[in-house]
Amino acid sequence: AAPASRQALLQIMERLQPGASEWALHMEYHPTMTVTHGVPLAAEHGRRPGPEVPGLEGAFVAGDWVGQEGMLADAACASGDQAAQTILHGAVEAAA
Repeated sequence: AAPASRQALLQIMERLQPGASEWALHMEYHPTMTVTHGVPLAAEHGRRPGPEVPGLEGAFVAGDWVGQEGMLADAACASGDQAAQTILHGAVEAAA
């Protein structure tokens, strides 16, 4: 039987995306894996890079190490949202 924590995660996934376990091609469960190394440091003034990639126009990144909001999954989602908003804002400006 799967550990209780894995079962709980699978139940949440099924609630958020019904049928996901049926179409998922591959799933891994690593309950002891380190999930982040990026911690805002005083030497960096507590900042992490933004989603725009300097010197590479039109390239964006998202992850737990990007942006000024949240940690871990919160930061990954927030930086993805920030990247998407930046892309959409650029598309609106280009269309105007």
